[in-house]
This record gives sequence, structure tokens and C-alpha cells, in this order.
Amino acid sequence: ILFEQNRCLLPIEKKKQNQSVKVMSKNEETYTDGEPLIENSTPAEYSSTDVHADMDLQLEDVYDIIGVGKTQLFYVVALSFVIYFDSAEMVAISTIVPILQCHWNLNVAWATAINVSSYGFSALGGYLFGKLPDVYGRKTVVSYAMVALFVSSTLSALAQEAWQFVILRCIVGLSMGVTFPTCVVYGAEIIKSKYRELGPLIAALIWTVSDFGVSLSAYFLLNSIGWRWFIVFNTAPIIVCFI
Repeated sequence: ILFEQNRCLLPIEKKKQNQSVKVMSKNEETYTDGEPLIENSTPAEYSSTDVHADMDLQLEDVYDIIGVGKTQLFYVVALSFVIYFDSAEMVAISTIVPILQCHWNLNVAWATAINVSSYGFSALGGYLFGKLPDVYGRKTVVSYAMVALFVSSTLSALAQEAWQFVILRCIVGLSMGVTFPTCVVYGAEIIKSKYRELGPLIAALIWTVSDFGVSLSAYFLLNSIGWRWFIVFNTAPIIVCFI
């Protein structure tokens, strides 16, 4: 609700000489014998000065008032797909490392580098880019991070050598360091405060379901479609988010 800061008071004409007139500040209503003289004047309790002085309205207070609607549910579902995709990327790499070790004849150091590339750089991405959502907005940063994650993950399926694969998976890890914590925070902010403690629990549940789903799909599909198409198959949840 917006209030005029510099509202001008209309001149008040005394109707009776013995009538007492009380003129208050410009942000308050003008009374005479208990009755307002100026139509459409703003009462003192709703004046802009009092609102700014006495009310500290936060975004969470607005969500507590309006409740959870279709828009909030839409965003929660979209953020859930992002979390699902993050978990799927982690589990998919752990699943195909033995295959890559045989495919490229890798030693233990290279196999470890492939495993660490996503996990380690996800922690580094959160440290380096964690402030970007507060500066440029959560939705904007998550969208760009999703694009980077999708492109780098898809390109890693086309890698011809181990070093190319490791570099692309490092980019995936940096993107995941932005998407996962931002999605958890964003989801907690757009729901009522009394449900906010359920946010991390729901995120952990989605992560667990994703681990189970990817492991199950690897059991049935990995040998038949190959590791390259298996990586592409795990990008399906992020495509749903783009749509």
C-alpha cells in the first residue's frame, strides 16, 4: 500500500467562531469536534510515517498471509526437478567410472579425478558463486546455472579423452554448487514459515529418490545403451525444468 508523502492539506474554514479546530500534521487527519473536515483524508494510524515507523513487513509475512497457491507449487515442483537432476548427475558418474576405466584404460589417479571432479567442484562452486543469487536474484542465477549444467553434462557424453571428460565434469560440479543450495533456499522462501523446516527434509527425500531411480535405471539400461547415452538419459529432468 502506497501513501502520498507530501499530501497538501486543504484550507479549513471555521463554521462557528466558538468551534475548536484541531489541525494535526500533514500525514494525519484533521478533526473538528470529533468529525473529519476533509474528505478522503488519511487517518493517522494509516499514515505513511506510522507505517514505516511501526511496520516491518517482510516477504515471509506476505506468504504467510496469502498462503500457498498455484505459483508457489509450480516453483516447488520445478526446483524439485533441479534437485533430482543434481543427484542423478552424482550417481550416474559413480556408476560409469568402472566402465570409463576400462574404456580409456585409466589408472587409479584418473578414475579418482573423475569421481572428485563433480563432488569437489560442487563445494567450490558454492563457495565461489554463493553470493550471486543474493545479488542478481535466485531465479536468474539458477536458470543460468541450469543451462551451464545441462550443456556441460551433455558435452561430457561426447568426450573422446579422459581429460576432456574431467574438465566438463568440473564445470558440472561448479554449476551444481550453485543450483542445489539455491533451490533449497528458494523453495523455503516461497512457502509459509510454518512449513519451512520441511524444505531440507523434502530436498533430502528427493535426493534419495533420485539415487534410487538412477541406480535402478543403470541396472536395466547401462549395458544396453552404453555410458554415453546413459549420461544423456539423465539430463531428462532438466529438460522438464526448461519447459
